[in-house]
Amino acid sequence: MKKVVVVLPTFNEEENIEDVITLILAQQKKVANWEIFVLVTDSHSEDNTQKIVAKLVKANHHLELIDVQERGIGVGLVHGYRHAFDKMKADAVIQMDADLQHDTKEIPNFLLALDEGYDFIQGSRFIKGGKNELEWYRKFFSWSANWFSRLLLGIYRVHEFTTSYRAFTREIFTKTNLNDIPWQGRSFVFQPAFLYAVHRAHARIKEIPIVFVDRSRGLSKMQILKYIKDLMIFGIKARIKKYKRFVKFGMVGTVGFIINTIGLEVFVKLGLHPSLASAIGAEGAIISNFLLNNHWTFKERKIHRGGAPLKFLQFNLTSLGALLIQSGTVFLGVTLLHFGAYRIFYLFGVGFGMFWNYFMYSNVIWSKNKESGVS
Repeated sequence: MKKVVVVLPTFNEEENIEDVITLILAQQKKVANWEIFVLVTDSHSEDNTQKIVAKLVKANHHLELIDVQERGIGVGLVHGYRHAFDKMKADAVIQMDADLQHDTKEIPNFLLALDEGYDFIQGSRFIKGGKNELEWYRKFFSWSANWFSRLLLGIYRVHEFTTSYRAFTREIFTKTNLNDIPWQGRSFVFQPAFLYAVHRAHARIKEIPIVFVDRSRGLSKMQILKYIKDLMIFGIKARIKKYKRFVKFGMVGTVGFIINTIGLEVFVKLGLHPSLASAIGAEGAIISNFLLNNHWTFKERKIHRGGAPLKFLQFNLTSLGALLIQSGTVFLGVTLLHFGAYRIFYLFGVGFGMFWNYFMYSNVIWSKNKESGVS
């Protein structure tokens, strides 16, 4: 039988903790092929949360408690994930809040999705069957935060980023780079950030509908303005990091463009046809691009000296596509219009060829199997 650990991060939840643990463990009778355990990861509560859980632990071997000492939702969850997989030998984790806002009756649906082969299951209020039963202004905040997350993080097939009701496997957790995300602070931005990291680990993600209700006891720990600020900062940083390689590629391409342009103008003045002059200038740019991309843009996948001659030949062959695009665009332009239009069509040709080159360089010359870690 497979083991799932429900991780409950807590801070001052004495009014809810016993009820939520009882409701979670009651789901065992609805599940045949999973054994359900609960792990409370407490951020050194100042009330009786730990005392209540410690008493329950003595009476139930399906329940464990760890005191993570530090405040922070990310701290509590990451410590909980690691404890669940390393110490409790879980096959999967379900993460949920300890304040009774998440319906524990949904647990069998998360386990069913895991059985279907998905790596990460996200509970969603924003798909068919899901409900958000908060007050109107909090509904608006939730919708806005999730829309903003989709836009900034560029993950459009997921609709819910901010609720913490989710499940994932041991395998995808081992592939997820926690160094990519802020988990050691007190911000709730950990929720969308962790989903972003899992997505970058190429998880098979499924959303299932959930009903999210307002808490009836205790106080929420969320600071809305801080959350908005942290979400914006993380989203912008993630976008910059995601496209950092393309920015480097563009800068290298600019150097190549200068070399290419100088070659074009020089050889046109020497009497060559613009299409041939463009081709000669392009070869000079190809040499520059290979050296700079290898030592800077794709340095994590760097081609070492022994394989460089063969790769340079391959680089020339793949760059031939951009060369043909560029020269063909120039030829078409001067044929259809007039000789003096070659500069305009040269610019168009360079632009079209740039996208061809980036695709070929990323997937052929410096392919991912040359890089350690996630790109």
